[in-house]
Amino acid sequence: MRKLQQFFFGTLTVALLFTNLVQAQSNRWEPTNGPFGGVAQAMTITSTGDIFIGSRSGIFKSTDNGETWVKKNNGMNSSFITSLVVNSADILFAGTTNIGIYRSEDGGESWQTINSGLTRVNVQSIDINANDALFIGIDGDGVHYSEDNGDTWTAKNNGLADLRVFAVAENSNGDIYAGTIATGIYRLAATDTAWVALSSGLSNLRCDSFETNADGEVFAGMGRGVYKLADDDTTWIEHKNNANNLGFVTSLYFSASNELFASSLAGLHRFDAQTGDWVPLNNGVTNLRTWAILQNSAGELFATSDAGFLYSEDNGENWLTRVNGFKTARISGIVDCPDGSILASTENNGIFRSSDAGTNWEPANNGLSALAVRKMVMDSSGTIFVGVSGSSGVFRSDDNGNSWVNVKKGLASSSIMALIVSNGAVYAAPSNLGVFHSNDNGDNWLALPDSGLTNKSIRALAVNSDGVLFAGTWNGGIFKITVNDTVWTEVNNGLTKLLVTALVINEKGFIFAGTSGGGVFRSSDNGENWVDINEGFISKSVLTLAISPFGQVFGGTAGGGVIFTANDGDNWTELKDGLGNMTINALTVTPTGQIYAGTAGDGVFRSTEMITSVQKMTENIPSDVVLHQNFPNPFNPETTISFTMNNPVEVSLKIFDIRGREIRSLLQSKQPAGHNSVVWDGRDSTGRKVVSGHYVYQIKSAGNRISRKMLLLK
Repeated sequence: MRKLQQFFFGTLTVALLFTNLVQAQSNRWEPTNGPFGGVAQAMTITSTGDIFIGSRSGIFKSTDNGETWVKKNNGMNSSFITSLVVNSADILFAGTTNIGIYRSEDGGESWQTINSGLTRVNVQSIDINANDALFIGIDGDGVHYSEDNGDTWTAKNNGLADLRVFAVAENSNGDIYAGTIATGIYRLAATDTAWVALSSGLSNLRCDSFETNADGEVFAGMGRGVYKLADDDTTWIEHKNNANNLGFVTSLYFSASNELFASSLAGLHRFDAQTGDWVPLNNGVTNLRTWAILQNSAGELFATSDAGFLYSEDNGENWLTRVNGFKTARISGIVDCPDGSILASTENNGIFRSSDAGTNWEPANNGLSALAVRKMVMDSSGTIFVGVSGSSGVFRSDDNGNSWVNVKKGLASSSIMALIVSNGAVYAAPSNLGVFHSNDNGDNWLALPDSGLTNKSIRALAVNSDGVLFAGTWNGGIFKITVNDTVWTEVNNGLTKLLVTALVINEKGFIFAGTSGGGVFRSSDNGENWVDINEGFISKSVLTLAISPFGQVFGGTAGGGVIFTANDGDNWTELKDGLGNMTINALTVTPTGQIYAGTAGDGVFRSTEMITSVQKMTENIPSDVVLHQNFPNPFNPETTISFTMNNPVEVSLKIFDIRGREIRSLLQSKQPAGHNSVVWDGRDSTGRKVVSGHYVYQIKSAGNRISRKMLLLK
């Protein structure tokens, strides 16, 4: 009978756990206030001065010179915007990588696809001439044009030898120019019917932008520098006198005063016609990967970069970043620091810190010279490591992300694809170069043996309690190597999908592997055998896995939000309320039970309920205490917290902030049966008034813990 009772209570615990997490609130997730910024590429300005910028998360609009931004994606399925133009009637056109062309006739409030006549839809460039005729460059399908606002499109590819067109423009003479990704520039003269190659003089054959001036002169932004079409109309001449090569030029723009500006992956520049030099204009530019530059009717300059939108009122001498409401960051990692702050790493713009559970975010890039962060992890002592793209390898912070130092001695110079810390050791996987490890906090690195590691495209690493290292690879499955061994062993028995994206190991020694297209697999025998455990969720592309301090496994999926299991993967539940079908790249669960989810373009979300008390519902089920919602809520300056007791019992009632830090103890005494209440005056244990924000009140009695959330709003 005792065994039956234990089984009943254990089953009830799991059932209640699922019920609480699945049904407790209709909005389980809420967006944090950032991090703002992210990659902004295309840009256009309407006749009324409204600014539109295209990002990898759709289109944003500003009516106040970039002070604030609002997302405008109604009717739009594609998120990657490559190009934007507006015609004389303020009709907007947007090019995308996978849906083709969108059009908006109501100031961006709604969008519709206009792809009639297009066989491919990877649009890289849009140009509009003085008569509002549209020209588009398509990767793989050349040049198309439309004379009816995009209702129909006609190919214009006769003689065009390379259909991978990334730039297109028409000059005032009616000549059309097409820039390709690898074979240079082609021209279709106004009097001709076929394209001709026009690459004489070019030292680099990738062309991503054109600009023409009022005289019909043509300038090309190339993979290395800017070129001008010579007077002979057949040869290109590099447009510079100094040695200041602009590198990869992304756009060109002539201002109202006929000054030529360039955006590039090395920042913003203006051409000095008197000296023939390109003058850098990067004061205030925090990320030199810039994509577009324009001027409004008031003479103010606007630019886009990997950090977002830039504004200048002094012809580019100084820039301000304006990203309020512009949230497109692709989050690559989240950690919960010992000082209570949250760090979020991004794929393009470095690291951001929030000290108030996501209400405010600020850059935390001091010493971080490489801003394309791929991985971020923290060890048990609070030391944080990040792996970046490029040759910089790994950075370390010993002070909660306030400062960073580069630690790459002995580490191969390549993008870090996987990074973990375990038992005092750090393991890193540079792209296609195997695994390196450090036993001195990253100061020195050594390569592990690679014998038997037949696939070095490593995407995930994990170490079990015996020190066995597991490596998940892209299309090679999983390998393991034991302590002091020199040969890797492939362990793919039962692993039917070999595109491994994530690995975690729980306290029981169970290994969980996330895959692209195959969902989650589990091994209970050190990787020797795997079984798929995909009951309860739809998206089978699992990008990240995290184990909470309470033992549950959370997963982030591609297009399916967050998934959760409390029974080692036997069953999963989709946690999507308030989050929807977003792609989740990063997850962390704090010691107090707050969950943070990093998205692929929509910043960071947080859970609206703690999971701490839910996880400890193993005592005294059912509870003899009912905790009511405080009233009023929101409140200022005080609120009443009520609870009902079935029996007189010792009660503890405490207030915590959203990070789980105790603010005040309201009760610690025996309370009578029946209805009880206590007033909180919004002050902490020292008598000071607390700041506005979310707080948690928790009652504890006879082993039961019940928590609720409340909002102080001043």
